[in-house]
Amino acid sequence: MTCHRARLVLGLSLLTFAAAGTFLPACDTVPAVSEAVSRTSTITLSRESSVVFITDVAVELTGTLIGSNVTVDFSGTVTASSADQAKAAAAAVTIIHVSDAETLRVELRRPEGSQSMAGLAKVTLPRGMNVGITSGGGVHVRSIDRAIVVESNGDVIAEEIRDSARIIAGGAILLSSTVPSSSTLEAQAGGSMELALPAAISAEIDLSVPEGAQISIQHPGLPAPVSPGSSGYQTVVRGGAAVVRAVSLSGNITIVAL
Repeated sequence: MTCHRARLVLGLSLLTFAAAGTFLPACDTVPAVSEAVSRTSTITLSRESSVVFITDVAVELTGTLIGSNVTVDFSGTVTASSADQAKAAAAAVTIIHVSDAETLRVELRRPEGSQSMAGLAKVTLPRGMNVGITSGGGVHVRSIDRAIVVESNGDVIAEEIRDSARIIAGGAILLSSTVPSSSTLEAQAGGSMELALPAAISAEIDLSVPEGAQISIQHPGLPAPVSPGSSGYQTVVRGGAAVVRAVSLSGNITIVAL
């Protein structure tokens, strides 16, 4: 049997999120047997103001208006070199959480003895919390009122972001944010990026793309690039109350209005 180095096959759609995961290097002789696994954990918050979620799989995180719990619902597969090892690895999948006075840390990792773990972790939490996500797959996050930090090996969709955000993605980024005054929005994408910003935004904006890529300003409140085709774009609008910095390493950047 031949196995191949996996790719993060993840477009800007939840239909492909469950295909993302982390895999071992390419091999020629090791067989692969998959076992389905599902886990659910509900964690009651006490005084924590921040949640950090670390996982090897894709993440869909949603902020809610009511409730004081963090819920993690994972459905996916683990792969090992034999049926017995795959079953043992599936049984070993655990949602681990540790809390201190301010931060709840939640981990969902590939178990020892497995070759890979793939699937989708659905997370819900109060939207007034600070959020940190580190994912080996893609990330889709929506409706967060406080600061958010995302580091992903795949694509990132971030919607209804209402405070500062820092996003690093191995793939593309699709981000919509209200960019309130005094907030900072930083984004770095391995692929293309689209930012949806308020029509009446007040911000200092700095964009950068590689040579040959394009910066497209389709936002009525922002001036057109001084030099079309340039790899950089800088402007200050309405006093520059917020800061927006975005870098694409291998694709285009497009700015549109919310």
